[in-house]
Amino acid sequence: MALLRGEAFIGNNVPKVNSPITAYKAMNSAAGLQLINSSHTPGIGGLGVALAKTAFAGEYGLHISLEKIPRTTNCEHSILYSESNSRFIVTVSPDKKDAFESVMDGVEYAQVGYVTSDPILNIDGIAGQNIVSENILTLKDNWKKTLGGI
Repeated sequence: MALLRGEAFIGNNVPKVNSPITAYKAMNSAAGLQLINSSHTPGIGGLGVALAKTAFAGEYGLHISLEKIPRTTNCEHSILYSESNSRFIVTVSPDKKDAFESVMDGVEYAQVGYVTSDPILNIDGIAGQNIVSENILTLKDNWKKTLGGI
């Protein structure tokens, strides 16, 4: 066991949280209008884990492009493991896309991918190369075994 001294962390950047109230109000409106099929936050484990867990629920696949994700870095590891506050991963039916975008007016958002019937999590990197291609059912089974499905 290592003891970490506080001095090692002095001067590190603390994540800044923009006021999320506008986003929360817009998400509440979108949910109330039944425009959202699913919603998840990139908490413990970060964005990559949250994307996988989003796919687990319906056992559908996702095809995601890291290039389209609003970000402050081009480091793919940082993007995938980011546990940023005040962000949501939502799935929206194509027929409700325009209404969803109208409700989200004034909130930073981006369409970063789409749901597929093939149960594969595909993530393309910043330059468009595929960096993840894994079967959702295999990922879900491994997740349940290692984390107890929490």
